[in-house]
Order: sequence, then C-alpha cells, then structure tokens
Amino acid sequence: MTESGPERFGRTLRTTARFVYRNGPQLVGLSVLWSLAVLPVVTLGPATLGFYAAVGSLDSDRNRVELRSALGTVRRRLVPAVAFGLAPLLFFALSASYLYAFLGSQSTFQFAAALATFYVGLYLGLVNVPAFVALSRGASAKTAIESGIGWTAANPTLTMLVGLCTLAILVVTLALTIAVVLVFPAAAFSFQVKAVGDDVTV
Repeated sequence: MTESGPERFGRTLRTTARFVYRNGPQLVGLSVLWSLAVLPVVTLGPATLGFYAAVGSLDSDRNRVELRSALGTVRRRLVPAVAFGLAPLLFFALSASYLYAFLGSQSTFQFAAALATFYVGLYLGLVNVPAFVALSRGASAKTAIESGIGWTAANPTLTMLVGLCTLAILVVTLALTIAVVLVFPAAAFSFQVKAVGDDVTV
C-alpha cells in the first residue's frame, strides 16, 4: 500500500532521528565543515552537495564518511551545484528589493512582484532538495532538475512538510545559538536525504 505524505513524513522523522543518533559525531563534524564552507555564499550549493554525498556514504553499507568521494562528486557537479544554490537566493534578494520599493511607493506592481519572486525562490528551494539528492548520486544537471520538479509535483504534501520541518529545525537551532552550526546541517540535510529516499532518477 502506498504511504500518504503525512505517513511517510512520520516514518522519515523516525529514521532520521535514529540515523542522527547513531552517527552524531561524524554529522557534527560535517556540520562544522559545511558552516565554514558556505561563508562566501557562492559556495552554498557545492557545500550542500558535498554534505548530501557524505550523508549518502554514511547511510550506505560502507557506513562511513568518504570525504574523497564527496569532494569528487562536488568537482564533477560544481557548476550546476553553484547555479542551484544561488538561484533561490537570487529570487529572495529580488523579492526583498521589490518589497523595499513597495514600502516607499505603495505600488501594487511592486507588491505583486515581491510576492511572485518570493514564491519562485521558495519553489526553487524546495525543488533543490530532490535535485541535490540526485546530483549527489551522480545525475546530470538536467536529470537532477527534472527529478526535482517531478518529485515535488508527485509529493506536494511531503514537499510542504519537508520545507516546514527544515524551517522548524532552523528556528530551534537559531534559538540555541551555537547549535545552528553543530546541529542544523546535520539534522536538516539528513532529514531531507531520508525524505527523498530512492525516488529520484540518476
């Protein structure tokens, strides 16, 4: 029987909790590396791709982080990783600029543009989750994008829940200050990889 979105979400939460508990030290180390790697911003995509690839090796029969393999994946998919990582940020920046302009002009167009660009940025961010999973498993940029769009379309409820859960993890870890560096990437990215599972084309 096919699982519903909420059922799969609940199962993903349980399996992610066990995975993070068993692999805590390795994931915390990866989280620190990711937090340092994303400081230039332009490296957000490659750093995230590397984290996804590392989670994949840790969650396999090898049961260890293979940094050399993860770095190899990043090198092979560097250009799409940079593009995927920056695309949502670009639209969020556009949304912020339109919103700022709206506050001064009260223009309906500026407000509509702010909403539209924010929605596009949010959508691209959600599509990036399965797209990065596909990239981390060796898919081409075209295949990864197609997989991301297809997965979000086929799993609208789960996509929404993944986004909300990721936001909740971010808010909680931000409240705990240092936890955002040590815990957020480990919990959020492990959860995202588990949520997508094997439902992407490589």
